[in-house]
Amino acid sequence: KGYDESPKLVLDADTINFGKVRIGSPASTYIVNIVSTSPNILTAQNVDLTTTAPNGTYTAIDGVTKTPIAGPVNLVPRMLYPINIAFKPQSIGTFTAKLKASGGDVKNDSASVYFTGVGAALMPQLSSQTLDFGSLFAGYPSSRSFTLKDSGNWPLNVFSVITSGANATVFTLRNIPSQFNPLEY
Repeated sequence: KGYDESPKLVLDADTINFGKVRIGSPASTYIVNIVSTSPNILTAQNVDLTTTAPNGTYTAIDGVTKTPIAGPVNLVPRMLYPINIAFKPQSIGTFTAKLKASGGDVKNDSASVYFTGVGAALMPQLSSQTLDFGSLFAGYPSSRSFTLKDSGNWPLNVFSVITSGANATVFTLRNIPSQFNPLEY
């Protein structure tokens, strides 16, 4: 035989960390298996995914029927029964969920897998939406400044800085970090 036989079902993981998943990107997925090493047919009466995360953040799909997971789940002898867990956040934050198999032939009457994932997004913010130069005499320059920061939890990468608009040629960008490539129109 070469393997242990058990008259009880177990889950093949206890905790899964999805890490950061960017909002709007495809779901991050993981397969959790209900494991049977028994020579007999075993049953998990209930299989439920619970979470306080917004609806649709976590989903659990039965890997055999391709429908939302539910019980009872019957396992033929020596079977791995897949459950596809998907994490697709719709807002910034840390979200948790729990997959629980219980009743029937589940070891200790209950087995759980705990999930954690972080919804991530960049959130660029300018210190000012408008720079008012007021009235100026021709040939007398004036300076105004602004800052750009990221208040999100995903890296903000700036590849260029552009001045645009009807009078773009009368403005000069100064003190631009060297990794940016300012363009003037």
